[in-house]
Amino acid sequence: MKGRRARNMHLKQKPRVLMTLMGDGHQREVSCRSCDGPADKQRLLTSAALAPGPDGSLYIADFNLIRRVMPDNTVRTVVRLNETRVSYRYHMAVSPVTGEVYISDHEAHLILKVRDPDDFSRPRTTTCPAVPEGHGVSLDDVLYFADGTNVRAVDADGIINTVIGTHRHRAHWRPLPCEGTVPVSEVSLRWPTALAVSPLDDSLYVLDDHHVLRLTRDGQIKVVAGRPLHCPPLSHGRALGPWRRTPRCARRKSLAFAPNGDLYIAESDNERVNRVRVIEDGRAHPRLRRRRLQAHVLAATAVFSTISALAVTPDGVVHVLDQGNLRIRSVTSSIPEPNAERLYEIYSPETQEVYVFNRFGHHTATRSIPTRRTIYSFAYNVNTSNGKLSTVTDAGGNRVSFLRDYTGHVSMVENSRQQKCRLQMSRSRRLEFFVTPERAQRHAHLPRRQPASCARAWTPRAARTSTPTTPTAAWTRAVTPSGQVIDLGLT
Repeated sequence: MKGRRARNMHLKQKPRVLMTLMGDGHQREVSCRSCDGPADKQRLLTSAALAPGPDGSLYIADFNLIRRVMPDNTVRTVVRLNETRVSYRYHMAVSPVTGEVYISDHEAHLILKVRDPDDFSRPRTTTCPAVPEGHGVSLDDVLYFADGTNVRAVDADGIINTVIGTHRHRAHWRPLPCEGTVPVSEVSLRWPTALAVSPLDDSLYVLDDHHVLRLTRDGQIKVVAGRPLHCPPLSHGRALGPWRRTPRCARRKSLAFAPNGDLYIAESDNERVNRVRVIEDGRAHPRLRRRRLQAHVLAATAVFSTISALAVTPDGVVHVLDQGNLRIRSVTSSIPEPNAERLYEIYSPETQEVYVFNRFGHHTATRSIPTRRTIYSFAYNVNTSNGKLSTVTDAGGNRVSFLRDYTGHVSMVENSRQQKCRLQMSRSRRLEFFVTPERAQRHAHLPRRQPASCARAWTPRAARTSTPTTPTAAWTRAVTPSGQVIDLGLT
């Protein structure tokens, strides 16, 4: 939207807001038979994992229940697990192509796949690894999972392949390189715990110990976050410097990709450091940090107790599982929602004003935030999406009306004293001629050297005033015949 003085306001670039999607800080019952309904009314028990669905839904691994938050913010229980077999942290993944749900079973050394995305009553076995850890599904519907110190993959035909690592005995462990890439055959992982697949190039990202590794299509491994202990420290000007300076106590817990390719990484030491950072342009940027806990706060000033999982839905909303506070928090842009009157209110802290828009996108009022008084009100000729601006009224009751011809262009401007000024527009819909109520005594011509250029200044025929303008066609000051300069304060 455009604010005052022809200034663009991009709501997507405003500071993000952290909102509570689910949970109130209290635990639910273990044998919960009525845990479906509105998400803001539901409680959590011991949540362990999050996974986004291709339809915009969010899957939650909540102890013995696999729950699904639908796009309309209603919760459904899709799988009920045995309470005696979920005392560990298990993992979950959803295919971005088919929407199939995969659940790990550590005790049975299994990965379970839900039969039907719309019928979650009977999960079935799909493969039998050793110790299934983090999951990830590519755009080719290939399931990646961490199996001990290796990373393996299951293709659409059910064939299992080892992607990173080997089952052979190694005489020694080789550290990761400080710079550049290394062939995947020369890499030995310590204990991978989380996987993520980039939606842009389908490359695999592995969270191993304190490092985030990237497996490219040509079989190369590169460190994208973290710094091996045997490597010298980097200077502050080097790329990914903030990631290299991360404290060792801040363990990285989860990975998640946004639809635009941004990589989000959750870090937590369960005490001092709890935050989410993102790699956008090859550098790490903070998104959420530890501060005070409130219901709805700015994302950069929020507090977390223990971040255990992270997920990004197709609409770009970042969901953070705060296991210590028993809440799922959503990081969203401050996009307004319609009120009871179907009006949208957009707040501008810079100008201390709130802009009111109707359901057709027309600006109807500008109000002061401190006084709540209406500064300007706007009326349109018809109450539809094709409506044209007809009247502007200020707080003092002064009104300016715009009279239009049959083509919809403004032909006259009328003030509160019923005085009319005639306008003449060019073919490019730019002002060319301006006639005051005195007609021949006060009229002005705005010459332009080029059709698309703006008038630098114009002088009325009666030589009453001279008004320079800016290249953006905004009046900046008025000069009277006596030489007095009246600054309009528009910059």
